[in-house]
Amino acid sequence: MKTLITLLAFISVFSYARTATCTSIASGNWADPLIWSCGVVPAPGDTIIIDAAHTVTVSVNTDLTGTPMVIIVNGVLLFDSPGAKLRLECGSSVIVNPGGSIQDSGNGTPSHSIRICGIDVWLGSSGTLLGPVVLSPIPLPVELVSFSASEVLRSVDVTWTTASEHNNDFFTILGSVDGSSWDVIENINGAGNSTQTLNYSFSFTNSMNYEYLRLDQTDYDGESSSSPVVRIDRAAHTEINVYPNPSNGENLYVSLAEYGDYTITIVDLNGRHVFEDQYFSTNNIVLNNLALQSGTFLLKVSSGSEETIEKIMIR
Repeated sequence: MKTLITLLAFISVFSYARTATCTSIASGNWADPLIWSCGVVPAPGDTIIIDAAHTVTVSVNTDLTGTPMVIIVNGVLLFDSPGAKLRLECGSSVIVNPGGSIQDSGNGTPSHSIRICGIDVWLGSSGTLLGPVVLSPIPLPVELVSFSASEVLRSVDVTWTTASEHNNDFFTILGSVDGSSWDVIENINGAGNSTQTLNYSFSFTNSMNYEYLRLDQTDYDGESSSSPVVRIDRAAHTEINVYPNPSNGENLYVSLAEYGDYTITIVDLNGRHVFEDQYFSTNNIVLNNLALQSGTFLLKVSSGSEETIEKIMIR
């Protein structure tokens, strides 16, 4: 497998078996076993979760090499005092979720860093890093220009572009709810060998409520590596109220915050459209004689580039 250069800054995580999951139960020093749910200081191979209400402080050079691991930051990961560092094994990743952050105290800033596989993915001198972002420098066996995903009405459109490929058998799209456990969604054939820009796309129904996607690549010799982890982008929402909910499936009333032109669509959880109509210059809409069968449906209201989705129950 040749060495390739990825054009993306944040690279994703392989799926490894974890020895333990350690969640913070209080703010405090990383080296204090009393702040961790596992009762011990986290070790290589663990999955580490910093709760949104907590600040976990790294104050010394903390070497966690040996086995890949995942660190999920929902609160604050703070580097304080000279020599404060995290050293992680190749294949590890640090996932900073919305509301989470990696911060530098200003005490010993030049030495503060997170290093994965010998590569600095965050430096204290860079300042506070806010989520959502994923840090993990795993090189790809293809030159990947972009990888993104957007969701509309539970339908996720995945696109990626390669500048070159060598010995590329196929891609695998994987989804994750928490950024730690991954499910295979689909395999897509690669181009084999190419020096041209190639664009790929795939769509699927997000019935599992995935938050993150990853793109794995497999060579003809069976070796695999991973692409950037991306968070699924969801469009802006329009404020709506749907009632009655649950209902008998005959009539629904949709109240919107503003007057406008709207398209309303109802689909079942398999993505099958059961209703669609347009409404103009209004903010109160009545849907009559729907004759929906018992079950769960998704009602989508869209106007221009804005949309929202409301789950409705039919009994």
